[in-house]
Amino acid sequence: MGWEGAAEKRAYYLIWTLEFAQAVIAHARRCRALEKWQRVAERFADNLTPERAAELAALLRLPCRVIAAVPLVGADKERHRFTIPETDAAGNIVGISTRSAGGKKGFMLGGHRGLIIPTGWAERPGSIFCVEGASDTFAMTAAGLACVGRPSAAAGYDHLRDLFRTLPADRPIVIVGDNDKDEQGRKGAESLARKLSAGLSRVVRSCTPPVGAKDVRDWLAPSGPRVIAWWVDRGRELSSRLLAAAEPTPK
Repeated sequence: MGWEGAAEKRAYYLIWTLEFAQAVIAHARRCRALEKWQRVAERFADNLTPERAAELAALLRLPCRVIAAVPLVGADKERHRFTIPETDAAGNIVGISTRSAGGKKGFMLGGHRGLIIPTGWAERPGSIFCVEGASDTFAMTAAGLACVGRPSAAAGYDHLRDLFRTLPADRPIVIVGDNDKDEQGRKGAESLARKLSAGLSRVVRSCTPPVGAKDVRDWLAPSGPRVIAWWVDRGRELSSRLLAAAEPTPK
C-alpha cells in the first residue's frame, strides 16, 4: 500500500472513530435524560395523595379509580398543578405534561412529547383507539376500551408506529380526532392515520366522536362521574359508533 493509500485508510479510521464516539456520547446523554425524567415523575407521584387524586378526577369529570391507570401521575405541590408523564413506545418517560387546578394545560420545559399509555392497554378487548390528550385517554380507559393517547391531533407518529408494530394485523386501529370548529382534529387524525397506514403497511382508520361532542370524554361523561357499570355500557356504545364512523384514510 502506498503512502496515499495508508493516509486514506487512517483518515477513514479517524472519521469512523469520531462518528462512533459521537454516537456513544449521544446515547449516554439520552440515557441520562430518561433517568432524569423518571426521577422527576417519581418525585411528583409521591405527592399524589388519595385526596389529590380525587381532586384531579373531579377536575377531569372522571371516576377516581382511573387516575391510577396511567403510571406515575403526580402532583407538583409548589406550583399547584398535576403532572402526567408522557413516554416513548418502550415506556421510557420523555417528558411531563401538566394540568393546573383551574384546568390550564402545560408541558415541563426540556422534555419531549410522547404518548400517554395506560397499564395493560393492549390486553383490553376490541379495537385499539388512539385519542388526543390525557383526559380522553383516562375516559376511554374508564370505559373499558383499549386506548392510548397522543399529545395533539397529528402528533406522535414515531412512537405510535413503534408501539403498534407488534399488534395482530386483524386488530383494528382507529385514530380519533376532536370535533374542532376549524376541523384540525379531523384533519390531524386523517393525516396521522395515513402516515401510520404507510409506516405499518396495514389499514389504519380515523374518525371523530359523535356529533354534538367535542371529544370522547365529552361524549362519555357529559355531566361528570358515574358508577363503573355506566361507564362500561357507555364505552360499548361509543366503540360501536366510532367503528361505524371510521373509514380507511385515503392515500
